[in-house]
Amino acid sequence: MKKNICVIGGGRWGKNHIRTLAGLGCLAAVVEADAGRLKEYTEQYPGIKGYTDINEAIACGYDGYTVALPAELHYPAGKKLLEKGLNVMLEKPMTLTAAQSAELVELARDTGARLMVGHVLLFHPAYRKIKEVIDSGRLGKLFYLYSHRLNLGTVRTEESVFPSFAPHDISVLDYLTGSPACKIEAKGAKFLQDKVYDSTLTQLEYPGNVHAHIYNIVLGLAVSNALVALSGALLSQYQGFADVGMGRGAIVIGLAAVIIGEAVFGRIFHNFALKMVSVSLGAIIYYIVIQLVLTLGFDANLLKLLSASVVAVFLAVPYWKGRYFAKPAAKKANKEGANNA
Repeated sequence: MKKNICVIGGGRWGKNHIRTLAGLGCLAAVVEADAGRLKEYTEQYPGIKGYTDINEAIACGYDGYTVALPAELHYPAGKKLLEKGLNVMLEKPMTLTAAQSAELVELARDTGARLMVGHVLLFHPAYRKIKEVIDSGRLGKLFYLYSHRLNLGTVRTEESVFPSFAPHDISVLDYLTGSPACKIEAKGAKFLQDKVYDSTLTQLEYPGNVHAHIYNIVLGLAVSNALVALSGALLSQYQGFADVGMGRGAIVIGLAAVIIGEAVFGRIFHNFALKMVSVSLGAIIYYIVIQLVLTLGFDANLLKLLSASVVAVFLAVPYWKGRYFAKPAAKKANKEGANNA
């Protein structure tokens, strides 16, 4: 039987839930405070209801509600829905404190509502395959797991990197070990703001003397997600990442830096010292271009093509400069020569 689901929040992550539910034929309504964005959704998905007020959507009593609001709003929105006995799927992080999460769990039990959290990686085929291999015994006894999640991501004012990134890793580690951790210790560092952590290192201990640690940072010069599982027999590893070193060797980086520096600053810098400065600036520009494209979601497997394209574009700069900027100067010189004659 098809369910009618309402998505609360149509922003960065909400749009993914909206698209997926629409594809499943289950999207019934969207709650979005931005009236312009809400209009776009109702036009894109004809037949759905649109609300700017969450209370109006609650009054309709849909089969379920997906909450994809900023993390600090998960708790009040989830509580309001669960108090009405409505089924809720909260995007991660569930809330920003353990006490708030425990309260929502207890509230769901009391009202008989279903409460879920968006642990999407539990459905990733790579992690499911690792789980299958671990359970088969082919890896031997499981000793240790390591997970890291790095990103040059959005700097948030209310949400530290741990609740932003680590729920993915913890859900996967619990899934692979078949049990929640019995001991957790975490340390973090604050670089940009006094209120939130930008980097955390978490040590977890699981039953059977299985250990794990998670490294998360929001200021990494890489977009990298990886998991390593070490056992008595074999090593199992999943790594899906796109960093600024993929697809390029030192020669390529150096060549790109020289070409970009000469193309951009060649007419300005003439002596050797300034030429070296132009190479350094060229390398910086190259890294900025690479990181910008990665942040926009460029396929990591195509970084070699991207590197070649960046170099090719800057190689063409002198040609286009000569073609479009030299001609007016030449015409001016010819004109002045004719006048002098």
